[in-house]
Amino acid sequence: MLLCVQHLKDNAIDYMRNKCGVQQSVRTRLVDMLFSDHGLLGANDSVAFQQQATTVAAEFQAVSATLADHFSKHIEPSLRQFVFEPRLSNQWVRRRWTNNGCESINHILKLAIDWRPRRMPDLVDCLYKVVDMQMADLRRALHSHGNYTVAAAFSRFVLTIDQWNDMQPSERDSHFQAFLSFWPRVQQQQPVVGKTVTSSNGILTVAASPRIARKPGQRKRPRNERTQQRHV
Repeated sequence: MLLCVQHLKDNAIDYMRNKCGVQQSVRTRLVDMLFSDHGLLGANDSVAFQQQATTVAAEFQAVSATLADHFSKHIEPSLRQFVFEPRLSNQWVRRRWTNNGCESINHILKLAIDWRPRRMPDLVDCLYKVVDMQMADLRRALHSHGNYTVAAAFSRFVLTIDQWNDMQPSERDSHFQAFLSFWPRVQQQQPVVGKTVTSSNGILTVAASPRIARKPGQRKRPRNERTQQRHV
């Protein structure tokens, strides 16, 4: 079983803010100790995880006894059992897995049934059609057609449309199965010094932008800004 890291992070922040009244600067530091590359979820083995958990528990205790108790009973067990251990057992699990993909396909399935309850045979047939269409789109991506594009790590499987048309059906099936079974090697990157932003899968780390995003013509903070319609 996996839990969404983003939801766990939001729950931790909500508990610190609303239950313990932890200041924002302290919350940011504690959350960083849990979810950053050099934090609890950045551990590469069980020993490192336990050592980091002990350090984090001491920091939580220094802030609030209630917060430390919540960490030992809820946060640490959830991160260990539903995030860290599944990643060690399954290499395909990203370092910071989120359920964004689940939410997306959930929306697609609801659209497919027109947001209405269906009988079981009708529901199964609808699910089959949705999955079958996705697999067809996945095959089309191999010759640069359809709704998907092939990731760079799988670029060796991309063919031109002429190459694809020249292949026999059995050859296409074999090529598609090789694409599905291929697992690229992930190279470990050197840590970046300073403020960084890490991708949700834990692979890419880039320097953080010193400025926040602003709308054209925005003068105030995003929280206080109000969108205004401009009349030409």
